Amino acid sequence: MPADSAPAGPTGREAGRRVAAGRFLSCMMRHPTNTLHTGATEMRIYKPRRRKTRLLRHADGTRERVDVLDRYGLPIYVESAKWYIECRDPRTGKPVRRAGFVDEAATWAKANRLQEDLDRQAAGLRPESFERERRGMGDHVAAFRRALDAKGNSARHVTKTISRLSAVAGGCGWRHADAIALDPVMAYLADRRAGKAGLSLGTCNGYLRAVRAFSKWLLRTGRIRRDPLAGLRLFNTAPDRRTVRRALSDDELRTLFEATEKSAAVRQGMPGPARALLYRLAVATGFRANELRHVRPADFDLDGDPPTVAVAASYSKRRRVDVQTLPAWIVPRLRPWLDARPSDDAEPLLRVPRDTGRMIKADLEAASIPLADGQGRVADFHALRVTAGTRLALAGVPMKIAQDLLRHSDPKLTFGIYAHTDLAQRAAALEAVPDPEAPPTRRRRRRKKRSK
Repeated sequence: MPADSAPAGPTGREAGRRVAAGRFLSCMMRHPTNTLHTGATEMRIYKPRRRKTRLLRHADGTRERVDVLDRYGLPIYVESAKWYIECRDPRTGKPVRRAGFVDEAATWAKANRLQEDLDRQAAGLRPESFERERRGMGDHVAAFRRALDAKGNSARHVTKTISRLSAVAGGCGWRHADAIALDPVMAYLADRRAGKAGLSLGTCNGYLRAVRAFSKWLLRTGRIRRDPLAGLRLFNTAPDRRTVRRALSDDELRTLFEATEKSAAVRQGMPGPARALLYRLAVATGFRANELRHVRPADFDLDGDPPTVAVAASYSKRRRVDVQTLPAWIVPRLRPWLDARPSDDAEPLLRVPRDTGRMIKADLEAASIPLADGQGRVADFHALRVTAGTRLALAGVPMKIAQDLLRHSDPKLTFGIYAHTDLAQRAAALEAVPDPEAPPTRRRRRRKKRSK
């Protein structure tokens, strides 16, 4: 053979054997695999391989993707970076494949959870929690709505909760329950605060409560294995309180009651005497508008010791029956209204409209009472509840009793939100504090009169 000629490759039978061996290894060892034989299910993880290709450009400008071949003319396979899980469902016999992770240990952990689910499902010991994670978000939200309705929540509360939950799920792009995460929620609320909506921190907390309740419900019903929003914390609303209510003084209350009682105007279907009774009842009990909207004549016990009024659990904010003690000054004003109605009347005592804020605003303006003070605090219907808490604080009622009367679970709410005192009352209280630099006062001694 000439010295300048290239060495010849394998020919004949040797080349055929090498090609056949290469094809056999390529088919039988396509990817690395690890198999676990425990339980009723055989579980394995593997890294799939695909053919390595390259883009070939021809002289006529066309392109073609062709396989990259090795020295023996066989295609080269490239290993995937991610592990995959494969097993067979013992109930149906169908193969089950799930994507794993780049880390092999994490993939085995997911494979073990999958194997446990399949084995227990085959034995009828556990619901199909893994398949539930793959259900659409719409199915989970619809089931969550049914759960809220079954608990006896009001239609307004259910509608608001589902609306806020759907807004967050759509803004974060959640399609399945396993896609729920905390970071997208906070990013979505940050965009809403910076956008045209300009959500307050209090409104953002409403969205967070809706999403957190949904996540806890998913975990409680076995639809997810862990709570992805366990680290969620509400915003501190103190720096961003956009509506701060003020307490009405006794003179303002007296003026409002008398002017509304004599008013001939009918506002939102309520005549003047009915509105005056509504305002008096709100100050006397501290009830919210929705609670007053559903109070019936049968809920009052004016002849009891003490007289009381009850709120049904379905309309109370705490979702339990609340029995409130009535002060003595409201009883004679309530009695004519209750005597005119049957004791077992199931209809509400007063037809309270939905927009109570607009109604009381008109009555405050008619009574020449300012809607806001110098500090920007406003007077609306909920300000009557603020007034009830403030009157308890000014009367020296102990904190525990005031907390029970206002039905607060946290005493900070009792005196931190509802117990407002204005500047004049603070100044009057400070007048009783002596000046530390004032000279001490001398007491005059009484001289005893000498007897003649």
